[in-house]
Amino acid sequence: MKNKDIEKLLNNVDMQPSSSLKEKVLDKVDREPERVVFVKSSKKTRSIRKIAVALSICFVLIFGGVAAGYVGLYNEEYTRVYVDINPSVELTLNRFNVVNGVKYLNTDAAQVFDESDVLGKKSDEALSQIMTKLDEKNYFEKNSELYVSVFSEKYDTQISVDKFYETCQNYIQEKKLNVTVNKEKLSKEDVDKAVENKLSPIKNKIIDELISAGEDFGEEIFKDDFKDFSLEEIKEKIKEFSDKKNEGEKPKDKDLDKKDR
Repeated sequence: MKNKDIEKLLNNVDMQPSSSLKEKVLDKVDREPERVVFVKSSKKTRSIRKIAVALSICFVLIFGGVAAGYVGLYNEEYTRVYVDINPSVELTLNRFNVVNGVKYLNTDAAQVFDESDVLGKKSDEALSQIMTKLDEKNYFEKNSELYVSVFSEKYDTQISVDKFYETCQNYIQEKKLNVTVNKEKLSKEDVDKAVENKLSPIKNKIIDELISAGEDFGEEIFKDDFKDFSLEEIKEKIKEFSDKKNEGEKPKDKDLDKKDR
């Protein structure tokens, strides 16, 4: 096998070697017959040996490329899952549905969760572990609203939302807890706004609802004032404004308010 044939073989490998590596390979193949001291090789034997050496190197290059690709897929962010009650935690999942990142979105979460409990685990197992931790810390006794929400730019997350909701709901039912599990599919806008405000997407959206409800009655509400409130507490505040409306108290006319100014 001639050098040009070996070079052609190397060039057909998906993961292209550097020019310096190719030169080393070709040089190694050229010198290969000189290493045989006690066995006299025919031209055919030497040619076969060259082919074997070249194929071995190609195999190493291909295998290395596949391994690097797998590592890349394992480390990539494919899905984000948020669990909110008062602690708010974000899990990132890779394409294999394995947790490869954990982010605590408030102080409570950092005190309750240990990332070593969920890193490297499948999503269902990780969510079950989070539910267990919340239960052990009595958060389900103090709060009756739990949200699980999902975001991905890679695929439609509705199936994932339903699946993760079911995992949390099964835990609540099994433990006979008085907790309402809510689910939501998040948009990129939801996530971007949450990142900007350093909140979970769900908490950011619910506080925005509260701010809007307050504005209807001429009350100014600041987002920072409610960052440490539980979702249940925030929703209770929203309900207060809703009750006012149901009792006949009219929301303030925003257009008139603008004219007064």
